[in-house]
This record gives sequence, structure tokens and C-alpha cells, in this order.
Amino acid sequence: MRLSPLVALISILWAGNAYADGSLTAGPAKTKVGLPVKVTLAVKLLPGETLVAPASIKLPANAELRATARPEPAKEPDGMETHIVAYEIVMYDTGPVELGPVKYVIQSPDGAEREESAGPVNFAVEPVTPAGANVMEEVKKASIKEPAVTSLTFWDIAVPIIVVTLLAAIAYLLYRRFKGRNKTAAPAVAPPPVPSRPPHETALAKLRELKSEDLFAMGLRRDHFFRVSSILREYVEERYGVLALESTTMELEERFDGRYVDFKRKTAFISILQTCDMVKFAKSEPELKLADETLDNATKFVMETAPKILEGETA
Repeated sequence: MRLSPLVALISILWAGNAYADGSLTAGPAKTKVGLPVKVTLAVKLLPGETLVAPASIKLPANAELRATARPEPAKEPDGMETHIVAYEIVMYDTGPVELGPVKYVIQSPDGAEREESAGPVNFAVEPVTPAGANVMEEVKKASIKEPAVTSLTFWDIAVPIIVVTLLAAIAYLLYRRFKGRNKTAAPAVAPPPVPSRPPHETALAKLRELKSEDLFAMGLRRDHFFRVSSILREYVEERYGVLALESTTMELEERFDGRYVDFKRKTAFISILQTCDMVKFAKSEPELKLADETLDNATKFVMETAPKILEGETA
């Protein structure tokens, strides 16, 4: 039996949509305050397709992203591949939690891109103490003591007054003495202004200097990642006017949007910061290979976003 062209077209379109089979799960469904929760983004793709997923996900103010992992894709019996991105988070407040939806991009072999989303996902956070227990009230009760009974004498009041009066007199005399000297002092000469330098040149110079210092050989492994993060944040703040030095990685992911760079470069920037953040919480010492890759990725990001390069790009 032959299918009509319309039926065949509908079948092809339905099959194409099935390729973007993304799901967002969280486990366990119930957890305790301070214990890790694993949020997993799983997307089924055709061979040759690429998943571009965010380095972190949007979290409430009482949560923290501890780690991000991306294992090798799993082959499915139907010939497709399941790509997984796992986010480990920790909650510091109780109650129901909803995360997502998480947006991601699928790139086809011919370079075409389409944006998809998965989620949201829900789980619950329970308190560590028994239900109904009010820890703060118990602490307050334990810290309250009976007021101490004291009696003051004349000297208990007079001595502090005398000491304060003497100190005030000494301070006044010193003020009068040095005030006369400052009148004849020569006016200070302001130093000449330092010529401004483009942010990308400053960032590249600092990255080259960091590479030449070889902090790994000096035993300052974690300092290497701290310097990379600081240099990159300073560059983005001066280059785009985005508050970066005093912002968390999660706050930057919200502020540094498509008004400044495209999705691919934003993902690369957030991924570098996330790697530096993970080193702070890692129990083991970071490897030299990871340090070199992070430094190279930071240098690449600055060079790709430098004004002289962006002006030469075509839309």
C-alpha cells in the first residue's frame, strides 16, 4: 500500500521532532538540607548532532551548584545517542523546589541550530532536625541568664570621666600643634595620568605573565585558577561594562546575555568560570593539564571577543 505525499511528509516531520527527546530529572525526590541533589539533563540525538548545554542552571538564592559532569554519550539500540549533563546542587533551605526549564541548543552536521528545552523538575528538601523543632528558640533559651546584681561606688564613675577628660585634652593639644605645621607644607603634586590601554590587551598581557610565572612549579596550583578567573572577570567588566568582579558565576550567567556575545562564546566564558569555581571545592589537587586548558580557553575567549576581531566578522 502506497502512502500519499502528505502522509509521508507528516511522518518525516514527526520523526524529526522525536530526535529532540530531552528530559530533566532530579534525584532523590526527597533530600535533607545540605545534602547533594543530582539534576540530570538527558537528550537523544542522531549520530553527528552536537548538544550545546549550559555550564550551569538557574538556581534559587538558597542553593549552590557544586559540580557539573558530562559523560560520554551512550549508544541506543535504535542508532541514536543519549547525551547527558549532570548538575550536582546543594540546598540550604527547606520546602518544595522547582528547577527549570533548562534551555539547550542542538547543532546538526550541516551547522544548523535549533533551541530546545527540558523540564521543569520538582523535588522536596526536608529539615535535618525533627519536624516542629524550633532550633532558634532553644538557642535563645539556653543563652538567657539571670541579670547580675552590681553596686557602683564614687570611684567607679569618677575614674572613667577623669581618663576621658585627660585624653581629650591631649588630643586637642596635638591637633593645635600639627595644625600649624600643615599650613606651611608644600602642596602635593598629582602624578600624571596613566594612558589608558584597551581591556583585551591588558587581559592578554596578564594571561601571558601568568603562564610565564608557572605557579604549578611553585606549588601554587589553586592560585593559578583564581588568577585566571579574576583576569577574565576584569576583562568582561571593562570590555562590556557588566559587573563581574563582585558577581557569582550564577549571577553572571543571567547578566551576560545575548546583548554582548553569542550563545557559544557565553557558554565558553561561563564554563571557564565554573571550572575555576570547582577547583575551590575539589578535595584533590588540580592537574597541570586542566590548568593549561583553562588558560588556553581564557586566552581564546579574549582574542575572539576583542573589538578589532569583532569588527572584521560578517553577520
